[in-house]
Amino acid sequence: MKLNRVLASLILLLLISSGVNAASSPISWTPKSIEKAMGLGTSADISATFSSSIQLRNVDIWIVPELQPFLSVDTSHYDVINANTLYTINLHFSVSNDMKTGLYEGTIHLRKGSNTYPQTLKVSLNVVNIALPVGSQGAVMEITDPANPLYGVKIDVPAGALNNDILLTMTKTTLQNPLPDEVKNAGIGIKFGPDGAVFNSNITITMPYAE
Repeated sequence: MKLNRVLASLILLLLISSGVNAASSPISWTPKSIEKAMGLGTSADISATFSSSIQLRNVDIWIVPELQPFLSVDTSHYDVINANTLYTINLHFSVSNDMKTGLYEGTIHLRKGSNTYPQTLKVSLNVVNIALPVGSQGAVMEITDPANPLYGVKIDVPAGALNNDILLTMTKTTLQNPLPDEVKNAGIGIKFGPDGAVFNSNITITMPYAE
């Protein structure tokens, strides 16, 4: 009899624990993370969905301060979130011309009052000087704006050089190590992306330099 009572108590504790976990961790995001590269002076919209295993009331969509300067959502408050129902939010990215290039990372949460649900949508934004979508048809871009740090740079990707669409990025950079004495710095440094891109034929990159 005592053994049966012990087993019954253990089962009850497991059920209670399972219920607590479901109530405290009810949120599911699709996708679980967003990674994007964008050039200065550009904007983009991306959709994401979330659902909750339990009904929630008076919930806010909260963006961490690290992302707030360039990221907003179309719906920031829900009076009611029904259980097991998909909700779509539209994320609007806007990168200003004076934003510092680099990698920005943060999360989007659901929050009720001062309590934040631990399941998050992770966001990673790589801000570059130039971001050029290129596919199998090729593309040509020349930077003609004198205010752009990459002014005078031209890139020509011929048709057929790529099998798949990529986002070709260019970011002004500085050398991490000093040049050898016999080598002269003749212009700006540029970091090209994405890493690992493979071309079927030669592409042409024109860069300004100092005599």
